[in-house]
Amino acid sequence: RIASPLIPFHLFEKPLYRLSCLIAFSAFFVGFAALTYIPMYLQNVSGFSPEQAGFYMTPMMFAWPVASASAGFLLNRLGLRWPVLIGSVLCCLGMLGWSLMASGFISRTPQALLGWCLIFGFGMGCLTAALLVTAQTIVAPTEIGVASSTLILLRSIGTTLGISLMGNLQVLTTPTLGLPTALALVFGLLTYFSVANVIAATRMPNMSPAQLSKNT
Repeated sequence: RIASPLIPFHLFEKPLYRLSCLIAFSAFFVGFAALTYIPMYLQNVSGFSPEQAGFYMTPMMFAWPVASASAGFLLNRLGLRWPVLIGSVLCCLGMLGWSLMASGFISRTPQALLGWCLIFGFGMGCLTAALLVTAQTIVAPTEIGVASSTLILLRSIGTTLGISLMGNLQVLTTPTLGLPTALALVFGLLTYFSVANVIAATRMPNMSPAQLSKNT
């Protein structure tokens, strides 16, 4: 009710801002839960050393900033929908791959481990840039800072909840199912969240930030 609240809730009256925040929350819920439990799977199930686990995670860490920079560069050419949709699909495919590997449906070869990490990293990178630019484009120039920080806050909340809730699931199911099955369950649930992100991404406008700014 004050003149300059910490989080101005009128921003959420904009459907596209709500959608951007929802996808960002869900993407980071999945992304950082995966970053936490994939190394656990590599070390405690696959038997890799910490150095080997770090090696297999490296493609994800490289792909994320490269895809983020590339998506930002191409936003005005591709529009907002395609980077978000492509990123959501790649994240979904990456988590599906890890879920199938953990469940034993596909082989756990070194190429597969590196490939699924690379795909997931590209997906997260595409989402990160596009969603932040969307949030900044649809608000008044005086509200760009608070709109950006609110979206980043929701990403952080998604990160915290993803790690903690998936951790609770893993701890509760490991005594009865065993760690391999518990982690397969975690990856499967994260895949379902990724599917929801793909569905939400189809509602992004098929226009560039410049076009969106004129229509806002």
